[in-house]
Amino acid sequence: GFFFHFANANVLLVLGELMGGDNDDGSVSRSAIPLIAGAIVTAQVTMSIATLAGDYLTEKGVGRKPLFLFGLLTLPFRCALIIYWKDAGEAFLLSTQIFDGLGGGFFGLLHPYLVADITFG
Repeated sequence: GFFFHFANANVLLVLGELMGGDNDDGSVSRSAIPLIAGAIVTAQVTMSIATLAGDYLTEKGVGRKPLFLFGLLTLPFRCALIIYWKDAGEAFLLSTQIFDGLGGGFFGLLHPYLVADITFG
């Protein structure tokens, strides 16, 4: 979990640079401020929904390892989409934050379970 969050933190900075950009005269664009705010809110809302969905899936018998693996795979998939969509526009880049919320939601839900599995065997 530590390395996932350590790697995931830098992706938002790259996303902000791609969405903000520069004006035609070379000055810094201020359009990144609402876009970054939207990226953070999108990730947080998705994280809440992902936590509820993960709770429902664990109640239905889905194991923790598949959810943990899905949470891990959201980061490279998100980075690949950012690279692929870097020139497609802000809406596409902003939508990659859904994967940030999915990964964070599943990790937030599964972290106590994984710690209990490691400490109690």
